[in-house]
Amino acid sequence: MSAVVPWLLYALLAAACVVGLLVNILGLPGIWLIPLATIVYALLPWTGVTIGAWPILAIIAIGVVAELAEFLAGAAGSAKAGGSKRGMLGAIVGGIVGAIGGQIVIPIPLLGAIIGAFVGSFIGSYVIEFAWVRRTHADSLRIGVGAVKGRVIGVAIKTFCGAVMTIVALVAGWP
Repeated sequence: MSAVVPWLLYALLAAACVVGLLVNILGLPGIWLIPLATIVYALLPWTGVTIGAWPILAIIAIGVVAELAEFLAGAAGSAKAGGSKRGMLGAIVGGIVGAIGGQIVIPIPLLGAIIGAFVGSFIGSYVIEFAWVRRTHADSLRIGVGAVKGRVIGVAIKTFCGAVMTIVALVAGWP
């Protein structure tokens, strides 16, 4: 076996971690690519590295904390602005649809999806609060802005946690 193979596999692990972080910014569960890639890397016999259970469990635990923090931050942003649970759901669905639509409308890799996710969160929350919950226009606007603020904070926390997960994976997997 060539001495290059472990480093190539390590580069693939690093690339998977970076992709996971970028997908996370879109509001999708990309950080779960990090533990998945780490587990696959740990199981490959050609890496020349033994990754124990503790780093993998730490990565998974950080991922769970990140998901919980993102959810709570998003909920707190909407709730702080007076939003309903339906409005929060509208923000989540709107964010996903907005990320897809934003990438189509603004075909710059990731930028369109990021902008679309935030715009979609606002629109989803606003429309549900205004049309379904029957809030006033001003209240719906305030709640929509709160949903976006919460989403931004949640994504930032989750991205930070994903970066920590990446560091743990790359340190544990160093050939």
